[in-house]
Amino acid sequence: MRAAGRAAQVFLGPYLLYTYGRAEASHIPAADPGLVAQLAANPPDVPPSVRSRHPRVTSLSVSGGQAGRVAFEAAVTDGVITYAVPLTVTLEENRWLVTSVQ
Repeated sequence: MRAAGRAAQVFLGPYLLYTYGRAEASHIPAADPGLVAQLAANPPDVPPSVRSRHPRVTSLSVSGGQAGRVAFEAAVTDGVITYAVPLTVTLEENRWLVTSVQ
């Protein structure tokens, strides 16, 4: 479970920068290649007023799991809004990778 949590943490910082239009999907570590391709194919359209915000994870909690798969929910704030980011981390070929994010 710790390794899955570390993968989620490694993923979240760069993923949040991507969602705010400040990073490329290809620069998100600990992400399944299929997820990276999906994100790259659908980049966010972010207005300049949102792009300048600084998102950060305030907490990360387990919301469910089964063998080889753990669901997390990250609480995020950017100084203006606070929201949840659900994600799933899956054990693939002896590596924990984020396979879905909402």
